[in-house]
Amino acid sequence: MKELLVHVRGMTLLLILLGFLLAPELLVPKNPDFEPHSPPPAEMLRQVSLPVPTAPIAPATTTATALATTTSTTTKKAAEPTKIKIAKATSSSTTPTATPSAPSPITLSEAISAITSMAESVPSEYSDVNTLVRSALVNIICSATIGTNTLTTSGSGVTIDPRGVILTNAHVAQLLLFSNYPKPGSAQCIVRTGSPATPQYTAELMFISPNWIKNNPRTLVDESPTGSGEYDYALLRINGTVSPDIQLPSKFPFLLTSIESATRPEQVLVAGYAAGFLDSATIMKNLYASSAITTIQPNAMTFGTSTYDLYRLGGSVVAQHGSSGGAMTRMNGMLLGTIVTTTEAAQTGDRSLQAISTSYILRTYEAERGKSLASALAGNIAHESASFQATTQPSLVDILIKAISPSN
Repeated sequence: MKELLVHVRGMTLLLILLGFLLAPELLVPKNPDFEPHSPPPAEMLRQVSLPVPTAPIAPATTTATALATTTSTTTKKAAEPTKIKIAKATSSSTTPTATPSAPSPITLSEAISAITSMAESVPSEYSDVNTLVRSALVNIICSATIGTNTLTTSGSGVTIDPRGVILTNAHVAQLLLFSNYPKPGSAQCIVRTGSPATPQYTAELMFISPNWIKNNPRTLVDESPTGSGEYDYALLRINGTVSPDIQLPSKFPFLLTSIESATRPEQVLVAGYAAGFLDSATIMKNLYASSAITTIQPNAMTFGTSTYDLYRLGGSVVAQHGSSGGAMTRMNGMLLGTIVTTTEAAQTGDRSLQAISTSYILRTYEAERGKSLASALAGNIAHESASFQATTQPSLVDILIKAISPSN
């Protein structure tokens, strides 16, 4: 990875960074990104203790099976029983990255590039896995016109099938529920790739968790929405391109999806289109992917009894609004989780990032949809999307419309 070294007079850089910190991070002033950013409430979660190693541990091995051909979604538990206890999620503290300085003024564009370069905090020995993960990473810009209001969101996603199936968060994809309300074409999602993120494809809803919509119907209108991460997942299907000059590839870059959970602390790579310090114009024109190496913390969370469902990660530059739906992978590039929430702190290194495990998503999808995701992907994914839109989507739109009506 090419590293950009920019020399800045102390006061110049300070003013530029202050500008980013004060700039609205959202595309719509009131509530555009809709990213939950509080620790999960204790009453919704139980804590699963992960054994703390006495020596460095190599990443745990996992079954390298493509999701489309996976036949089992059973979570593999630790060899020894784990102790489960009630506990609140707390943020972890890490040392923020220092900013280099020297006597050369820079332009705003150069400052953006400098911050982007510093965001790519992945050691060179991991360049191959970093390249692999970034190739499957996408930025998702969704918009919907509801009455006289137009809402827009920016989030991240990961392609998990070579035909263009994207795993993201429900709170990123929920605007697509309005694709046919009040008329066809009222909502759309544009899939952007690369750095800077460039519009490439259109996408439709293949699935969004009905339970998440039922439990979180007002995130579109709440000033400061929060969430636990439970049920916060959705699937999009790339169904076209934004221009006749762009052709759909025969095979999209994608990541293999782990059917197992991490049962002990280990290093992971996290990646997303972090946009917390950027204004709307920069998000649209100069949004770059960010990635970093961090560590799964010793205490995981469960939404059930003893399953590893929600991981706490050390702070990094990825811990920003806009990274929702981004990737958490093992150091072999296998997708282990999807970023859902982050705590708040002035420095990203002082924040705690949370990701729901792919094993939780697979298990929950099967319970909600009545079939495994593997079987859904083994069939006709266009028909799968159409079936969801015809049978489930209308009732979910009704829930949102009722929740956001002025009377409520």
